[in-house]
Amino acid sequence: MALACGDGSEGSATATPEQPPTATMSPPSPTPPPIPSPVGFFQEPFEGFYLGDPEFEALPGATALFGRLGGSIYQIEMPDEWNGSLVLYLHGSRVGEPQLWVEQPAIRSYLIRNGFAWGASSFSRNDIAVFLGSDETAALWDIFAQRFGRPQRTYVTGQSMGGGGTVFAAERYPDRFDGALGLCGIVGTATLQDYFGDYFVAGAFFAGLTQAEFEATTAGEIIDRRILPALEDATTHARFVDLLIDITGGPRPFDHQGFGIWEAWTWGLSRGVVEGGLMDNRETVYRLGPLSDVSNDVFNTAAIRISPQPLREVIVNNSETTGDIQIPLLTLHTTGDFNVPIYHEQELRRRVEAASKGDLLVQRAIREPDHCAFTNEEWQQGLEDLIAWVEEGDKPRGEDLLVDDLTEIGGEFTLTPRFGSSEADAVPGADERIVMSGALTLDGEPVRDAEVHVVVRKDGLERYCGLTQGMRANGRYVVVVASSEEAYGCGAPDAQLFLNVYVPDQGRAFWSRDLAGWPASGAELEFDVILDDPGVFRPYTAFEGTALDSSGRSLPVGTIIEAYIGETICGISSLPPVTLDVYVPGRFLITVMGPESVTRCDEHATISFRINGELAEQSRVNDLNPYYQDVLDLTVP
Repeated sequence: MALACGDGSEGSATATPEQPPTATMSPPSPTPPPIPSPVGFFQEPFEGFYLGDPEFEALPGATALFGRLGGSIYQIEMPDEWNGSLVLYLHGSRVGEPQLWVEQPAIRSYLIRNGFAWGASSFSRNDIAVFLGSDETAALWDIFAQRFGRPQRTYVTGQSMGGGGTVFAAERYPDRFDGALGLCGIVGTATLQDYFGDYFVAGAFFAGLTQAEFEATTAGEIIDRRILPALEDATTHARFVDLLIDITGGPRPFDHQGFGIWEAWTWGLSRGVVEGGLMDNRETVYRLGPLSDVSNDVFNTAAIRISPQPLREVIVNNSETTGDIQIPLLTLHTTGDFNVPIYHEQELRRRVEAASKGDLLVQRAIREPDHCAFTNEEWQQGLEDLIAWVEEGDKPRGEDLLVDDLTEIGGEFTLTPRFGSSEADAVPGADERIVMSGALTLDGEPVRDAEVHVVVRKDGLERYCGLTQGMRANGRYVVVVASSEEAYGCGAPDAQLFLNVYVPDQGRAFWSRDLAGWPASGAELEFDVILDDPGVFRPYTAFEGTALDSSGRSLPVGTIIEAYIGETICGISSLPPVTLDVYVPGRFLITVMGPESVTRCDEHATISFRINGELAEQSRVNDLNPYYQDVLDLTVP
């Protein structure tokens, strides 16, 4: 595979429009640094990947540019009134996806309305692209500089694998980037593989596996026949979870909830890592913490030791950050993340300190159970604080993530409470929630390992109202449901409830055969559910996004979003004070119903949206496709 160097034009398609748009820009700095020599990039996608379509529609007041850059595609959006700054975004890993496509930053509307240009690359591969992502994002900066001149400031930000690439960019490209915002980033691919392998090591310990048995049997067979059956015992499973919490940073907010969200997924990754020899724990000294009832000596003596295969060395050489950052770096990490656990932040701090660059790193935690589940407001605040650090010398506050006790971290920087915290339990309407539970069957058999979501229906309108994130059925389900006071359109005495359940074994969703009434009194509802297709399902069109004021800032919790066709209300939602189970924190999900549910909510009709009763700038069409969730950022004039 050839690596192209030069002016960046080789291997790139003509962007649209062909000529750069006219943009109003704030005055340049007196002596801007020279534009560096272009970064090399691969001419073609890596084997097994193919390019998608980069074309996209610009937001009002901006111009879209897009095209091909060797083995990747890119998007750039330039506001008409450019403030002179550029934000480049690095996406996360897409293991198993062959198509290369551009992911737009969730704060895109905020950026454009505040005068920032932004850009993003697909990269030339979807997996193990930590260093590659930083290099190809630097090459995208070259394209931007060729078209518009050197930006006054450039900020690089990314999530997960892209968060690791953001650290690489801070190490490698101080001639292009002025500040970096890493979100839930990996400290290195090899470090992450070791964590997936430690799942196996911990499970093997509780299954009583010996080193000789491990070396005589395949990892997949051990997982299926020894480890997973052993973990079916509730006490053993609890000890397994506690040990992994201890070795990934120790007790912290939402640790057990986050573990539950990612456990099933991580076993598949663990299997591949161990079978592929991608981890190396031959010299690892495990240090357990306060949750474990196992001593360090006992565990280290009995722990299975895994020798690496040659590919491990390739991973180490090309995808481990060094800590030698050259520009200010601010990182955010969710506390309950068990896809990229928070110990990656601890290791990053150690590496940065070892490189004598500690003054350039500020770290923050967000109390949240899932991976990278930041609110747009938390992301925006991080970016604004980074900019103030770079441009005004105002170093932002952070917190020490190397302390022995992480149970108090994240309180200052969590801007929206997540369900399960004391802050979430104190919001208005929290005392009117109900707990809905019962048996769950499909074709006469108990449903296991399924994603359970509860929907409230009232006057033909529907809203997803479950609060229990990561809920998975085990023949029975238990879901906490928000009240109408807490989340507009949710529980009320005259409402009805049903379940939408995704069954992985079937690869599809099913719905309740019947409806249940909201309990007239009491906080519990027993509802045995028989799943069916279509059951009580009615067609709708779904939109997910943010609600913004005229300056591009996120509107506060409690903001009401309504969808109308003509003068008929066809969908209701709000920005809830607590994250609901199918919502990205700080964003809304609205289901716009069809005529089967509400008369005059016609298919193919134009939908208008109102924010707190005020007409939003955007409109859409009611196409009644419930299997596609359109991203929609609503703004008030």
